[in-house]
Amino acid sequence: MSIGRSYELSLLRGIKSSKKSELVIVYGRRRVGKSALLDQIVGGVGDFTFEAIRGLSKKNQIHHFLKQLSVYTKMRFPQCQTWNEVFDVLTPLISKGRHTVVFDEFPWMASEQTELVSILKYYWDRQWKKNPGLKLILCGSVANFMLKHLVRSQAQFASQQLSSTRHFPKNDDHT
Repeated sequence: MSIGRSYELSLLRGIKSSKKSELVIVYGRRRVGKSALLDQIVGGVGDFTFEAIRGLSKKNQIHHFLKQLSVYTKMRFPQCQTWNEVFDVLTPLISKGRHTVVFDEFPWMASEQTELVSILKYYWDRQWKKNPGLKLILCGSVANFMLKHLVRSQAQFASQQLSSTRHFPKNDDHT
């Protein structure tokens, strides 16, 4: 339960029930309840939360991601060396049906490099957003990374994505 987050929870529930694909960006300081808020809308069949670990290399983040995917699906996956390979594994699992997919601590997952942002944009634009049941949520506490590379980056996410992208920074009016 997120105390004082009824406004944000209501918005997220509305997004989850939307009949179109949605890309959501959630950012804010550490320990303000972002993950707990997202936990309240994720958990159905076909939902995935991938939580990154601070300080891991790209190789180890990829391994950790696949390990989490294996737990959800009870399937074994080939070793992947790149995020492209990881997303090729993930894509058939989320291309049809209703799915809420959370990348929690996305800047850590990206090892604070922009390569993952570009790859993610490619998969979102070319494949994932075609599924109207897909809700992709990028969450992070490194606000500078989230703002610079996701929210404010016209080069990364074209204006049509930004118009359907919803941002939830900490809003003191709703705490």
